[in-house]
Amino acid sequence: EVSFLMRFFQELIAKEIKELKKQGVRVRFCGDRAALGKELQVKMNAAEELTNNETTLQLNLLVNYGARDEIVNAAKGLVKAVLGNELAVDEINEDIFNSYIYTADSPDPDILIRTGGDNIRLSNYMLWQVAYSEMFFIDALWPEFNKDELIKILTKFQKRERRFGGVGAE
Repeated sequence: EVSFLMRFFQELIAKEIKELKKQGVRVRFCGDRAALGKELQVKMNAAEELTNNETTLQLNLLVNYGARDEIVNAAKGLVKAVLGNELAVDEINEDIFNSYIYTADSPDPDILIRTGGDNIRLSNYMLWQVAYSEMFFIDALWPEFNKDELIKILTKFQKRERRFGGVGAE
């Protein structure tokens, strides 16, 4: 099953990447690539390189991704930087930590949509990045998620007061 999915993913990249570039989409693959096949890694790198200068939209595809793994890898990167005298411990803050995660070159998501109804959990997904995201848990399964569902969520999002950890207006 995994082999089929990886082949399908490679074919999808090859099929869609030129259209994504044409539409101005910058493609980024986030996750631990080391466990993926070399051919897939080459296609992922080529897709990123091809779309690197696009600015209309950024599409992050999380492949072989787990948030805890991401955080551990970021911590390892920070430790290496400190031991290599590239960074002092006292310099480490949220911005520095953020520069070591898989999605370092992407803004945090404003909205997280979780389909499937009973899945009212994050399931090891972007734990660092969604700290201030507005979360929507909907009953529709992914194949049924459509433009109408998205519009409902965006309408609700517009009505929410975002405080980013602060207290509400008094």
